[in-house]
Amino acid sequence: MIVKKRNKYLFPIAHALWWILMMGGFWGIVLLSFPFKFVLWKNFFAMTFLLTIFYGTSEFLVPRYFEKQKYGLFALSVLLMLIPIVLIRYFLEEVWLLNMIGKSRLDEMGEGVKFLSTIPWLRVTYTSITFFLLGFFYKLVYREIIRQNRKNELLALQYETELKQLQHQINPHFLFNTLNNIYTLALVKDNQTAPMLMKLSSMLRTSLYQSDKERISLFKEIELINNFLDLYSLKYMPMPVGKLSAERDVAVPPLIFLPVIENMFKHGDPEKAEGWELHIHLTEHELHFHAQNPISSMPNYEGEGSGIGLENVKKRLDLLFGNKHAFDQKELGENFRLEISFPVE
Repeated sequence: MIVKKRNKYLFPIAHALWWILMMGGFWGIVLLSFPFKFVLWKNFFAMTFLLTIFYGTSEFLVPRYFEKQKYGLFALSVLLMLIPIVLIRYFLEEVWLLNMIGKSRLDEMGEGVKFLSTIPWLRVTYTSITFFLLGFFYKLVYREIIRQNRKNELLALQYETELKQLQHQINPHFLFNTLNNIYTLALVKDNQTAPMLMKLSSMLRTSLYQSDKERISLFKEIELINNFLDLYSLKYMPMPVGKLSAERDVAVPPLIFLPVIENMFKHGDPEKAEGWELHIHLTEHELHFHAQNPISSMPNYEGEGSGIGLENVKKRLDLLFGNKHAFDQKELGENFRLEISFPVE
C-alpha cells in the first residue's frame, strides 16, 4: 500500500488565501469611510499584529503550554502576548496614525461605526482577542484532524500487513526449535515439559487474540516477553539476559516490543556474557525501553527478513505517536543498541 502523501503546499496556500480574502474585505469596508493612505497603513499594522497573535498562539503557545497541560503558564503567556500588542496597536492606530493623516477619527469614520470610536480600546482589544481565539481553536481542530488521519492510516497499514505481522511476531524458526526442544523434554520426562507448553500456548494466544487491540496492559506485554525468554532458555543456558519488569502497569500498543527481543537473539551472540541489556523505565508520562546485545560474528540464517520486524515497529510508532516518540538504533563497538520511548497515561 502506498499511503497518500499530504500536499505540503495545501495548508500554506489555504492560509495565504484566507488572509488575502479577509484583508481584502477589510480594505473594501474601510475604504468607504477612510482615505487610501489611512487604509494602507491600517492594513499593514493589522496584518503584522494579527498574524503575530494568530500564529504565536497556534504554533507556539498551544503546543508549548496548553497541549502539555501547563494551563497556568499558558494563561500567563497569553496575557504577556496580548497586553503589549493591544497597547502598541492602540498607540499606532488610535494616536500615531490619525495624527499622521491630520484628521480626527470621528470625522473620518462612517455613521455605522462611530460607536466604536467612543471607546477607542474596544476595537483593538476585540480584534486581538478574536484572533487569539481563532488561532487557539484552529490548532485544536488541526491537531484533531491529524490525529484522525494517523488513526485511519494505522488501520489501513494494519489491514494490509496483518499476515506479515503475524508471520514475524513469532518467528517460525523459533517456533519449530521450541517445539523440538519441548519434544526432547517430553522424551526424558522432564518436569519442565508441561510448564513450557503452557508458556508457548500463552504466547500464541496473546499473538492471535491481542494483536488487533489498540492497547494492552504493559504487564501482559512483559509476560509475553518473559515467556519468550523462558522458551529461548531451552536453547541457551544460562540465559544472557534477565527477566523484564516495570514499576507500574500502563497501556501500550500490543506486541510492540517482541520483534525487538527476537532481533536481539537473531543477531546477538549468546556465548558472550557481556553486552546484554534489557529494561523498561517509566516516568510520569513516558515509557523508555532499552535493549542491547553483542553482535554475532557468525552469519545468521534465521534472520532473513528480520529487518521487517523493526521496520514495522518504527512505522507503528510513527503512526501512533507522530513526533512524540523516539526510535534510536545504533552500533556501539561490538554491541547493537535500540532505545524506544513514547508517551503513556
